[in-house]
Amino acid sequence: MTGAVPALLVTLCMSSASPAEEGPPPAAANADNVAGHPVPAAPAPRPAAKPTRLTIFWDASGSRASTDHAPELALVRDVLVRLADVRVTVDLVVFRHRAAPARRFVVDHGDATLLLDALSGVVYDGGTNLEALSPLTGARVPDYYWVFSDGRSSFGTPPPLRLRAPVMVTTADPGPEASLLSQLALESGGLYAALTAGANDELAATLALRPPAPPKPAAARQAPMTAPAPDAAPEPPPEPPDDERLERLVARWQDLVEWWSTSFKYPQGAKLRDAVPKKRVTPVATEPRQPESESRAAAGETPAAAVATESDDGVPPWGKDAPYPRALEGAAKGDWLSVYLAEKQLYGAVPLFYFDCADFFYRKKQNDLGLQVLGNVAELAAGDVRRLRVLAWRLQQVKEPELATAVFEAISRLRPDEPQSWRDLALAAFSQRQYAQALALLSQVVLRPWPRPEGIELTALIELNAMLPRARAAGVSKLPLDLRLIKLLDFDVRVVVSSESDRLDFDLVVTEPSGERADHAHPRTSIGGRLLEDIVGGYGPEEYVLRRALPGTYTVEVGFPDEAQGRGPVTLRVDLFTNYGRFDEKRQSSTVRLSPATALVTIGTLTTNH
Repeated sequence: MTGAVPALLVTLCMSSASPAEEGPPPAAANADNVAGHPVPAAPAPRPAAKPTRLTIFWDASGSRASTDHAPELALVRDVLVRLADVRVTVDLVVFRHRAAPARRFVVDHGDATLLLDALSGVVYDGGTNLEALSPLTGARVPDYYWVFSDGRSSFGTPPPLRLRAPVMVTTADPGPEASLLSQLALESGGLYAALTAGANDELAATLALRPPAPPKPAAARQAPMTAPAPDAAPEPPPEPPDDERLERLVARWQDLVEWWSTSFKYPQGAKLRDAVPKKRVTPVATEPRQPESESRAAAGETPAAAVATESDDGVPPWGKDAPYPRALEGAAKGDWLSVYLAEKQLYGAVPLFYFDCADFFYRKKQNDLGLQVLGNVAELAAGDVRRLRVLAWRLQQVKEPELATAVFEAISRLRPDEPQSWRDLALAAFSQRQYAQALALLSQVVLRPWPRPEGIELTALIELNAMLPRARAAGVSKLPLDLRLIKLLDFDVRVVVSSESDRLDFDLVVTEPSGERADHAHPRTSIGGRLLEDIVGGYGPEEYVLRRALPGTYTVEVGFPDEAQGRGPVTLRVDLFTNYGRFDEKRQSSTVRLSPATALVTIGTLTTNH
């Protein structure tokens, strides 16, 4: 590779002179001459030290797929050619949503062929998480870290700096995120350079020198970077509730508590004669699924309502109309990645492509690759709340709570006036044992006057009260609510359904083992089942609760208004609980993608022995 690449040095924090290069003060020299003594020659300046150990962090996320990497590769080559008189150990870390294991290259006589071949073969796919810029476990601290990235962090804001050597950042595609990269370099005593077309001699010469020690004290160097205001940790501003609104909320909550305290009698095994099931249709796709559904799917049977526990990472077949599922299913295992990359050239602008392909890889137990594919949604749909919400749900299902939380934080910044954004974030915080934050967020969902009809408050209150025992056990003592709203409501059965979209209303329907149907025309059933308030507007959540269950199977369905027909697929999140609010609580979670239909759509089933 030939050609030179000029660089615009945006930040350069390296000294160019040392005391050893300075001669003696003139006054001292004159005194020696007067005394008749010869003036000793100034010592020759010591050659600048050269780096012999580097760590390269190479951003391989999908946002860099269109970048011209030739200038970056030329710069790596030219720097190592300048270090031909020393042996250089280079640890290469390719990172996306997380860092891949480091690969070590030893460069003798400036021959970086193997390293450059490795960089030339990098596949650019997935999202970016700058937390991957971390010290290597068990490795010596390098002379400097060298970061190649566009700085676009798909999963949250950059973390506090933890690198213990100067950070040199070079980028061939500077953008709005350049200030974060520049600050990353500045805080470490390194440099930031944006590459342009032309010669790179000046930059290569600088990088061929060992930088001075990072500024002291270390604590100052490792301080968190100051992110722009929009990327600050989201937190809804607390607002004191209006007295009238609070009293209305207390009355609604007390009504729910009174219902919960009521004993309902129902003969076991009884059926309702007038319960006539309506025609049901199956979803377009459901994911993930129970392991036992796998054999049925292999036989060509699509489960009508497959619901997975959180530990399940398999998924059932999706809609077979799309061509890329057929291409992947027909490929040999060793060709899956290349087939996916080929299909990406055709469908890579469609977020659903990545969801479906990720489902394929998870079903094939290629979890790392499945997560990489999901990361593309974070980069592609940065401002698309619908897709981001589905992404966060999927990340929770595949046991990536930190990444899911980062996406929920992004949603809350994009939609700060929607209580559903803060409820999602609160539940994510609770799953990571951040109890105080979870309680604070849910209390705001309950108390703030949101610019949409009331309805979500009761769901949030049920969840907040269920969190309190674990929060108290962890030492959280402050209760963020009026004491009249504090009461743990436990249930044999709880069903919660949420939607990605606010544009498409849906209604929850639960058919009990007796055949009695709970819907918003008949919200309370004979055995004590209850649908909470109908939330008009799309997101939900729609909720069904039952304190004392009748043994048997509960069928969960959704219906859509007539005007929803033909609006295209919508993704729902389905959470089914047994023994909710108790020590033996169990949850089954799934996401279901379906097209609005004229009949009820079955989205899940739940069986209890109570």
